Amino acid sequence: MKREKWGLDLLVKPQYNLTKFRHIDKIADEINGYEFGINAGVLIRRILFEEAQYFYGLFSSGLNYVSGTSQRQADGFVFSDNFLIGLNEELLENIYFDFRSEFRHTSNVGLNHPNGEGVNDLVLSGGDYLNL
Repeated sequence: MKREKWGLDLLVKPQYNLTKFRHIDKIADEINGYEFGINAGVLIRRILFEEAQYFYGLFSSGLNYVSGTSQRQADGFVFSDNFLIGLNEELLENIYFDFRSEFRHTSNVGLNHPNGEGVNDLVLSGGDYLNL
């Protein structure tokens, strides 16, 4: 079956992350924390070569809870905005390798003090997945 070259998906992405942070920049001890939440977004995909490679971009936004943060932001509920680009390479039938780069901005939108213009993260990740 021939697929369309372009695709558009709506997604809901639950997440749970373990974190490490320094509460005060000058203290070397790292504190362990966690965050969880849910984002909703849009994923745009483009087939590159004979349905074996996909290039994609994603934007999502949602509400997260963070157990601890640096002094730039208050603990508790934050909004998370994610911008991501990636590449999927089919390894075997319906098994893909995924490589992506993500920019993530979290902020409590000034609802709690401090907000410190939010926190920005750059994430590089890779792995494989099964496409059912």
